[in-house]
Amino acid sequence: MNALNTVLKRKNTIGRQHLLKFEVPFTWRIWNDCGMEWDSSLVYFDKIGFRCGVCYPFTVFDILERKHLQLKELPLLAMDCTLFYYNQLKPDDALSELSGIKSTVRKYNGKFVVLWHNSYFSFENRKTLAVYKEILKESYLDSAR
Repeated sequence: MNALNTVLKRKNTIGRQHLLKFEVPFTWRIWNDCGMEWDSSLVYFDKIGFRCGVCYPFTVFDILERKHLQLKELPLLAMDCTLFYYNQLKPDDALSELSGIKSTVRKYNGKFVVLWHNSYFSFENRKTLAVYKEILKESYLDSAR
């Protein structure tokens, strides 16, 4: 962690562990011991939705040590690859799915957390980029209300 902080020239306290390298509770324990404050690793890779059952931050619990950690989890609700790769959704259908999730998040005053990989920002993916822009626009309008 110190090497990363040196390169960034600041302390990194938030992140997401790749699903293939995430193991409860060990990953959380390591992140906690490194001074990380926020994690957004918990997500379904093949569907959008509420893997944690909630859409707001919660304190992580180490089940083996039977104690709360300092680390907070901010559940990830959707990923671009889930929509367009695993579920093969068209942009309009993806936008509809995301809008439905956002509606539920709004109902419970939660946090709408999505992951958009940099590869989905390329020119070849301009239709998926349009979905991202629309979701951002909706989020901006929600916050202005």
